[in-house]
Amino acid sequence: MGTPEIIQLICSALTTLVAAFAGAWFAFHLQEDKELLKEYKERISMINKALIALARQYQALENIKLELELFKDDDVRHIRIGRPELPRIDLSISK
Repeated sequence: MGTPEIIQLICSALTTLVAAFAGAWFAFHLQEDKELLKEYKERISMINKALIALARQYQALENIKLELELFKDDDVRHIRIGRPELPRIDLSISK
């Protein structure tokens, strides 16, 4: 076995090693990017659900405000208002 054969063997081994390392490195980063994208989409979904819940709460408060506005100028409003009917809305945020 001469020097050129040893050099060729070392180059072949290094090429295989570098190729294996590069493949593993790219696969790792590809998987990591995929997981980050999944987490990003989940966060967007949760934000959208929270916005819907907030809009429902805001609408419920606006409805109560409109009901109370009817008694704004009434001198005996503390008697006539009674107990307001609160809407039954599911405001929970679930996945």
